[in-house]
Amino acid sequence: MHSSLLETAADTLQRREVPGQRRGLIRGDDESECSTDATGVEDRHRDRTRSTTLLFHGDGIAFFGNGIELSRQDTGIDDRCRVVTTQTQQKPARSRRGTGSYDERRIKLAESALRTLGELGYARTSLRNIAANSEFSHGVVHYYFRDKTELIVFCVRHYKTQCMHRYDSVVGESTTAAELLIGFADKLVQTLTAEPSMHRLWYDLRSQSMFQEVLRDDVHDIDRGLEDMIWHIVSRYAELSSARPMVESRAAYSMFDGIFETALRDFLADRPGAVDWIRSQVTSLLPALCAPVESFTG
Repeated sequence: MHSSLLETAADTLQRREVPGQRRGLIRGDDESECSTDATGVEDRHRDRTRSTTLLFHGDGIAFFGNGIELSRQDTGIDDRCRVVTTQTQQKPARSRRGTGSYDERRIKLAESALRTLGELGYARTSLRNIAANSEFSHGVVHYYFRDKTELIVFCVRHYKTQCMHRYDSVVGESTTAAELLIGFADKLVQTLTAEPSMHRLWYDLRSQSMFQEVLRDDVHDIDRGLEDMIWHIVSRYAELSSARPMVESRAAYSMFDGIFETALRDFLADRPGAVDWIRSQVTSLLPALCAPVESFTG
C-alpha cells in the first residue's frame, strides 16, 4: 500500500509541476523527521529550517511540495490523511535502498524498460520514452530512478548479471572438454540471436563511459563480472583438457568480447554468416588459449 500511495503522489506532483520549484516525496516516522533521499531530491543544506507543506498518512508516509498544494482530491487518498504546514529541522536523509519491496519494484521497472532502451539506445532514451512504452507513468519511473543514467545502468547491470549465470549450467554439467566447448558456443549463439538489442545497449553504454565519468565505475564492475565468467569457462576447459591457460583473464575476455561484438554488428546489419562465424571462432579460440601441462614443465 505504501508504494501505491507514494506512486500516486508522484503522478500528482508530475502533473502539477511548477517551473523553478522543487518537488519530491518523503517518508517520515513522524512529523519532525523528513527525508528526501529516496527520490533523488537533493538538499545540500541539511541544517536549514524551512517551511514545508506535508500530506501525512496515518503511519508516517508524507508527500511534499514547496509551493505546490496537494489535496485529498488530487491524490485520491482517504480522510485519514491530513495536510499540515510545519517548520522542520532537516535531518540526514535515510535511504530506502536495499529494502525488499523497493528493490523488487526497481527490478520490475527495469525489466519493463529494457525493450525501449534496447531499441533507442542511451542517447535517445529519456524517462518519458520509457514511461510511454511501459505500464508505469513518468512520475512513478522518476520516483524510483532519479534520471535516465541511473535507470539504464541498473537495467544493464540487471540484464548482464542474468547473462553471466546462464553459463553456470554449461560449466557445471560438462564432463568433457568437448561438451563444454559445444555448450559454450551454443549459449553464445543463443544470446546473440535472441537478444541482440540488449547486447547493443551494453556496448552503447560502455562506449558512453569513455565520455561520461558517472558511468565508468558501473561499466567497470559489469566488465569485470563478464571477465570472471569467461575466465571460469577457460579455467574449466583447461582443467578438463589437462591443460593450463596461456593468457591472463583480461586478455581472454578481450578476445571473446571482440569476437562477440563483431558478430553482433554483422547480425544487426543482417550480414550473412554471423552465426556460423562466431561459432567457428569460439570453438577455435578456446582450445588455442590452453596448452598441455607438459609444455609448462622442463
